Amino acid sequence: MRYILFTFFFLFFLNGCQDKEQNEQAAHDAKIVQEVRKELLLEFEAKEKALKEKEEALAQKAKASILAEEKVQTSQNETNTSKLSQMGIAVDNGVITIDTNQTKDYFKTLTKHMSDKIKKMKEDFEKGIVEAKDTGIEISQEHINIDLNKTKALMDEWNTKIKIFIEEFDTLAKEIETNTTTKGN
Repeated sequence: MRYILFTFFFLFFLNGCQDKEQNEQAAHDAKIVQEVRKELLLEFEAKEKALKEKEEALAQKAKASILAEEKVQTSQNETNTSKLSQMGIAVDNGVITIDTNQTKDYFKTLTKHMSDKIKKMKEDFEKGIVEAKDTGIEISQEHINIDLNKTKALMDEWNTKIKIFIEEFDTLAKEIETNTTTKGN
């Protein structure tokens, strides 16, 4: 009996040690799970923060782009309005008023200015000397120098001015067409 009792006692003792080891292993596993969970949570928060920063940066760029576009559009509208007013044309609430004296003066001044420039260029060309540094072209009796960058810039500038001029007349024509069709009906 003693042996049986001693055997039971020994088994209960070992069973208690085994439970203690299992509890220690479970606590260790729980601790590892908590650490991994914290690391994953920190990584998720860092990625979420980076994503928000990217979104904010994109929003700022888009806002800056829109503001720049609006500024260019406003500048073009002011330029268009000032050109029309220089020509003696006023547009107010769909009513077009043309000051013919101012329009004639504008075109006379423009014609005189252009004819003076053409005359000077013709004289210089006959002499064999063309010096238009702002256009990127210099012609002398010995050399011809063409700066393509300046020439391209000049062509780009002319292109924008011509577009603005065409847009002004297109807008004017559309407004006149709209006014005549509404008044005719």
